[in-house]
Amino acid sequence: MLRSYRIFSRSVSHAGSGAAASSRYPACANVTSAARTAVAKERAHKYVERFFASNVKHYEFMGTHFKDIQGYQRYDDLARAFREAGLEKAADNYAACAMTGNPSQILEQLADIKDTIGAFNLVVLPSFGGMPYDQAEQSLRLFAKEVLPVARELQP
Repeated sequence: MLRSYRIFSRSVSHAGSGAAASSRYPACANVTSAARTAVAKERAHKYVERFFASNVKHYEFMGTHFKDIQGYQRYDDLARAFREAGLEKAADNYAACAMTGNPSQILEQLADIKDTIGAFNLVVLPSFGGMPYDQAEQSLRLFAKEVLPVARELQP
């Protein structure tokens, strides 16, 4: 699947425009960093799950209406999985995918992503689910100071 994505990505690049076709995957991540792992995990659990539940509600992912809409089969698959798991379990599963922890743990997660998919473009989502701005700023500043300089070395 990842190989297919790279081939497709190159095929739709703007040939002749000077823009290079990217073979990097976009990796969007809710990131919660804190010096203490327990603090990061507590915040991530609370705010990532709240963010997830808000999206499920907004897009009505617990409903069955996607099955009859042309082009929305993937949404119907997700909605079915959410209904089967239940909102709380689906939110737990989503939160488990967030980058959470102290800077060393986040760097380990970034290295795991690189080992799995190769080079990638990281999109950091530092504030979500009603997280207070001071907590988001604290997390982002720590990420910028201790994670980002090392993370840049992971990319070719």
